[in-house]
Amino acid sequence: LFHILTIGASFPENQIYGFHKGYVISPHEVAESIRNFIANFFGCEVCRRHFLDMYDNCGHGHCKRLANQATFLKNDFSNNSNEEGRELAIWFWEVHNDVNIRLMKENATSHHRNVTTEEVNAAKFPTTNMCHTCWLDKNMEQWDSNEVYVFLKQWYWPKREVAVKTLSQKSLRKINLDRQKNTTEGIPLGICGILLVIPFVVFTILLFRDGNHKSSKILPFLRRTKRRKS
Repeated sequence: LFHILTIGASFPENQIYGFHKGYVISPHEVAESIRNFIANFFGCEVCRRHFLDMYDNCGHGHCKRLANQATFLKNDFSNNSNEEGRELAIWFWEVHNDVNIRLMKENATSHHRNVTTEEVNAAKFPTTNMCHTCWLDKNMEQWDSNEVYVFLKQWYWPKREVAVKTLSQKSLRKINLDRQKNTTEGIPLGICGILLVIPFVVFTILLFRDGNHKSSKILPFLRRTKRRKS
């Protein structure tokens, strides 16, 4: 979720949308929001303590790297350049990888052994198979920030059209059964209701057609019927 947030905040169109809504959000403010969310709502106490200690001590240089002003106000996006906006996503990616490595080392220590280089590299995201252009060396200690950002954007904010799901035969049979429940002998309940109402409507029209109840020929018939029953 935090990665999605940092990627979304890097898009100039999202920054401009917020600007028109009265919110001018900088990369630093987004990082502060993540920090405050973790401080108040993160369930893992150990994780929360580690993150706050890292952040409050300018971990991974965020206090110098992240702009205090909305990047769309400072940059010219005609050449698709938004390095300051991307820095937030790269910074949080570095933080997350550092957490993965720390957890891998702690797990090895709990088993009274040293962590291997292969294990450290396996803890890093993405793997070389997932993005071979992201890493600049075999030990995965240096990276290309532009390539990493492109990968993160495709991974966490993919451009996908809404998939149209086809109904299986089982689903179609269920729909047909539901339709049959709403019918009576093949006639929809709505039509049955109309057929029942029509005689009443016709009777009412005939009853009040002349505008005078006493002059209607139907009323004497009703009176005679009532006398016979009595």
